Amino acid sequence: MAEKTFDLIVVGGGPGGYVAAIRAAQLGMKTAVVEREHLGGICLNWGCIPTKALLRTSEINHLLHHLDQYGFTAKEVSFDLKKIVERSRKVAKQLSDGVKFLLRKNKVEVFDGFGKLAGKGKVAVTKDGKPVADLAAKHIILATGARARALPGLEPDGKLIWTYKEAMLPDRMPKSLLVVGSGAIGIEFASFYRNLGAEVTVVEVLDRILPVEDEEISAFARKSFEKQGMVIHTSTQVKELKKAADSVTATLVAGDKTSTVTADRVVLAVGILGNVENLGLEGTKVRVEKSHIIVDPWLATGEPGVYAIGDVVGPPWLAHKASHEGVICVEHIAGVATAHPLDVSNVPGCTYCTPQVASVGLTEKKAKEQ
Repeated sequence: MAEKTFDLIVVGGGPGGYVAAIRAAQLGMKTAVVEREHLGGICLNWGCIPTKALLRTSEINHLLHHLDQYGFTAKEVSFDLKKIVERSRKVAKQLSDGVKFLLRKNKVEVFDGFGKLAGKGKVAVTKDGKPVADLAAKHIILATGARARALPGLEPDGKLIWTYKEAMLPDRMPKSLLVVGSGAIGIEFASFYRNLGAEVTVVEVLDRILPVEDEEISAFARKSFEKQGMVIHTSTQVKELKKAADSVTATLVAGDKTSTVTADRVVLAVGILGNVENLGLEGTKVRVEKSHIIVDPWLATGEPGVYAIGDVVGPPWLAHKASHEGVICVEHIAGVATAHPLDVSNVPGCTYCTPQVASVGLTEKKAKEQ
C-alpha cells in the first residue's frame, strides 16, 4: 500500500478534530482526518446535539402543561415517543452530513477507519482489523475524545442499565428512572424524562447536585427540580444494582443509612474516560495520566510532532473547548502571530435542564479562596 503524505493528520473527526482540520486547510496545509465512526463525533451524533433536540421537546411538553400561566388552554395533549426520538436522530444526521460537506469543501481528505501512531510521523488506518491506508505527516493531532465511565458492579447492559447512548433511544417511556450522577449529563436526562412524566430519582455521591456550579445555583436548581417532583439523594452512594425481568433495584448508602429504590431503568452518568487505548502511544514520549493525555499550553504532547486536543486532554469536557483547542493548536503549528493559549477557567458551561443553568469563570467560593 502506497504511503500518502500530508502536512497534518487529525485522528478523530469530532468537534475538536474536524474544526482543527478545516482551520489547517484554510491556512494552506494539506490535511487528512481519520474517523472510525461518524463525523461530528460523540457531540454531534450521541451527545450535545441530539440531547438538545430531546430537551427542546421536553421543554415544549412542559410549556403545554403550564399553558394556563400564559392565558392559554389546551386539552388532551399527548406525545409520540418514537417521533421524538426520530426527530433527535434527524437533527444529528443533518449536522453530521454538514460536517462531511464542510470537510469536502475545504479539501480535507477523510479516511474511514481507526487511526494509530505507527512510528515517527506515521499513522496506520485500519477498518475491522484490515489495513485501509498508511499516512505520513510532520504534525499529528490526536482528537480521539472520551467515553462514558462505568463503575465496578454498576456496569451498563444497554437494556435495563443505560449509558447516555441508550437513554437517547428509548423504545418506550419508562414509568420510573434512576439517574446515577448529577453533572450536566445526568441532570439533563433527569430533566428530559421528568418533563415527559417519568418518576425520576437522582443519586449524587457529593454533597450537592451540579457540583461544578456555584453552591447557591446548585441549591436553587435542586429546589426547582424537587418542586417538579424529582427525588434527589446527595452524599449517597449506589452500592449495588440488582436486575429483575423489567426493573432494577438499587441499594443506596448514605452515611450509616441503607435504603433501596426500584426503577424501570437506570442511567449511569458518572463521568468519562479519555480514549487513549490502542493509539500506538507505547514507545513514544506521550504521557497519559488518569486516562487523559498531558499537553502543554499549545496542546503539544511530550512527543515531537504529536499534539492532543478536546476531551482526551481532560476537563472541561465541552465541545466548544475542543473546537477552540483545535484552532489554537493548528494556528501555533502554522506560526499565526495572533495565536494564544486557552484559559480553561474562562470556558462557559451550560446545562439544558428546566430551568437552564449556565456559568463562566470562578464560583464565589473559588474566588474567595483566591
